[in-house]
Amino acid sequence: MKYVFLLKVNDNDNDCVKYLDLSSGRFECGHYFASVRISGACFSGFEKELQKVDYKNFKTILTEEELNELWKLNDEITELGYGIEENSERYNKGLEIKQGIQNIIDKLLSEENQKLFEEVMQEEKEWLANEYNLTEEEIDDIWDNYGLDYRDRATISYIFDDFDEFAEETAMSYGVIANDMAERYFDYETWGNDLLDNDEYYELNDGRIVKFSY
Repeated sequence: MKYVFLLKVNDNDNDCVKYLDLSSGRFECGHYFASVRISGACFSGFEKELQKVDYKNFKTILTEEELNELWKLNDEITELGYGIEENSERYNKGLEIKQGIQNIIDKLLSEENQKLFEEVMQEEKEWLANEYNLTEEEIDDIWDNYGLDYRDRATISYIFDDFDEFAEETAMSYGVIANDMAERYFDYETWGNDLLDNDEYYELNDGRIVKFSY
């Protein structure tokens, strides 16, 4: 696992579920400390935007004070900059900040947070079921075949109704058909089957094809 559930923003944005990368605060490449890294299925960053959101709009086990402390620690560790030598004053300061970030990570790795994340996943399943006409079993199947550990609405980019739509639309979007003459002889079946060997796509039992977000 490279990240842990941080919070869900109570809105309908596709990226409403946020995760905290476990590498946050780590001393990297022998000369700098990593900043707080917020990520999701199709984004990375946005901690500055989160700071502008009212705490009442978050679903998280962290208190408002703990979230504000996380943002403060991020500013402090970023200000340390690069070219940090081990055992220097900046290095020792970085270790202190890193420990503060780790304390928050440890709380997010707790059973309490896992229980909250399970509730969020259920909410996300209900949203996906309504949005794409999916059963809970189909959503589990999709997530089981998704290449990352994110579990929310943002994992699905699009769902094609059938193989023909999938092959034709992806061929057009990739720009592989030069003109109308070329389209007459284009092998959509081979093209589509080759794409299905790619981790970016997954075919459901009813013939619909899911495009994943990465």
